[in-house]
Amino acid sequence: MMRLLFIFFFLLLSSSSYSLLRSSIIPLFKNNNILVVKKKLSIMSIAIIAITNTYMPLSSNAFENAVKFVDTPKSHGPKPNNLGINNNKLRYCLKPSPNCFSTSPESYVDGNWLDENEETIHQIPLWTYDIKKLLPDDAFMKIIDVLKAYEPGHDGIDGGGFNIVTIDKNKRYVYVQYESLKRGYIDDFELLVNEDGTIQVVSASRLGYLDYQVNAKRLNYIASKLRNIEGFGVNDITPSTHPIYFESNVLFEGPKLGLGKKDY
Repeated sequence: MMRLLFIFFFLLLSSSSYSLLRSSIIPLFKNNNILVVKKKLSIMSIAIIAITNTYMPLSSNAFENAVKFVDTPKSHGPKPNNLGINNNKLRYCLKPSPNCFSTSPESYVDGNWLDENEETIHQIPLWTYDIKKLLPDDAFMKIIDVLKAYEPGHDGIDGGGFNIVTIDKNKRYVYVQYESLKRGYIDDFELLVNEDGTIQVVSASRLGYLDYQVNAKRLNYIASKLRNIEGFGVNDITPSTHPIYFESNVLFEGPKLGLGKKDY
């Protein structure tokens, strides 16, 4: 609908389009030359499609590495306003919903200040790399290589592809957006390599209460790739490490149920 409105207003406001309509379409119908009408209308439609694709591309084409084209309404959600590095730390999970993981502990939950070492359902241990085997800059670039080789659609998630938005080599910080296939949900991923051999990471959903294990699958996938590189130490997120998260994000299987699984 939006694309049709765009085409209408473009033709209405464009003087060249008006001239084309006056000089081509109206005389064609007057002359009743059907073949010529069809031919010129086809040329015009191609031109209009090209214009609208240039100025108003389909939202489903946001990430070019998506597993396939799906022309459905997208729900990207608002971009978080607390992205980036704050006091040498990445953000913690602001919402109580089990759809976020962070190596930064939550400092204020349910009206209570938390101890620095107190863990919540969102917190995961810092990732590590061996400073005797990898310099911080080298560790960061190896991580970038892993992120660039990310496979959209693995484990049934991130079928809409991904976009590496920011790579800051000086700060050793990277920010990536991952998109679900059908609904276009955007999840935000951040990573920061520290000089002391630790790595901060955040993976969070923008919308909804549950994520149906998407963030865990994403982090575990990246972790598995890093473990194949000598010097990295990264643990998986499992039901034993985060029971509340997995109990909340139950995946119901079977054709009759169809519950508890987002279109990722």
